Amino acid sequence: MLAATAFGLVESTAIKKYNTKYDGGGFLFTAMVSFFSMLFFLLRYLITDSEKGDFTLRILPYAFIAGVFYCTASFLTYIALQIGPFAISILILSYGIVITSLYGILFLNEKISYLGCIGFGLIIISLFLLRGRDDNESKSFSYKWLICIALSVFCSSGFSIVTKMQQVTFSDSVNNEFKIISLAVSATILLIVGAFNTKGGMKRILKTGAPYSFMAGMSNGANNMLGMLINTMVPLSISSPTRSVMKTLLTFAVAYFVIRERFLPRQLIGVLLSTVAVIIINVA
Repeated sequence: MLAATAFGLVESTAIKKYNTKYDGGGFLFTAMVSFFSMLFFLLRYLITDSEKGDFTLRILPYAFIAGVFYCTASFLTYIALQIGPFAISILILSYGIVITSLYGILFLNEKISYLGCIGFGLIIISLFLLRGRDDNESKSFSYKWLICIALSVFCSSGFSIVTKMQQVTFSDSVNNEFKIISLAVSATILLIVGAFNTKGGMKRILKTGAPYSFMAGMSNGANNMLGMLINTMVPLSISSPTRSVMKTLLTFAVAYFVIRERFLPRQLIGVLLSTVAVIIINVA
C-alpha cells in the first residue's frame, strides 16, 4: 500500500509539474500517460506472465468499459490539477473510496461494523474540512474545478469497480490482458480526440510532454499493478480507505514542500481526522 501510494503521488506530481510549465495539450498528454502505462503492463505481460493462454474474448467488454472510465477520469484529473490546488484536488479525488467501499459492502458481502460506520462518517467530515479557502480565490474553488473533480471521482471509482469485477469473474487470471486492453482503449480515444482538438503544435506537445508523461505513465502502471495485488490480499472496504489516508499524508507533504502550497488550520485538522478514520476502519 505504501509503494502504491508513492507511485500514485509521483504520477500526480508529474502531471502538476507539466501543467505548471506548459499550456494546452491535455488530451495528447493524457493519451501519452495511458500509452506508457499500457507499455508497463505489456512489458510485464511479455516478461513475467507464464499463463498467456488464459486470455479470453469475454474480457473485452470489461476492458472497453474500464478504458472509457479511465480516459475520462485521466483528462478530468488533468484539468482539475491545472485549474485547482494540488493537495485539495488529490485529496478529494482519493475520496472515491466511499464509492468503492460501498460496492465491496453491498455487492461483495464485505462486512462493516458500527466502528466502520463511524470511520466513514469521519472521512465525510474531513472532506468538508479539507475544502478550499473561504475567500474568492478562483484558484482554490470554481464550479468548473468542482465539476471536474466530481466527475473524475465517479469515473475513477467506476474504473476500480470494473477492475475488481473482472478479477472476481476471471479469478485474477487475465489481469495483465485486462490492463493492456483498457489502457490501449484509453490512449486511442484520447489520441483521436487530441488530434482533432489540437490546432497545430502537436509535435511540440508530444516532445515537451514525453518526459512527464513517461514518469506519470510508468508510475500509474506500477500503482495499478500493486492495486490489483492489494485487491487479492485485503477486502476492498479496508484497502481503499487505508490507501486514501496514506495518500492524504504524502500529498500534503509534497504540496507543502515541493508545490509550496499552504493550508488552513481546519484543513490540517481534516488530515488528522482522516487518519483517525482509517485507523478506526482497520480496527473495526
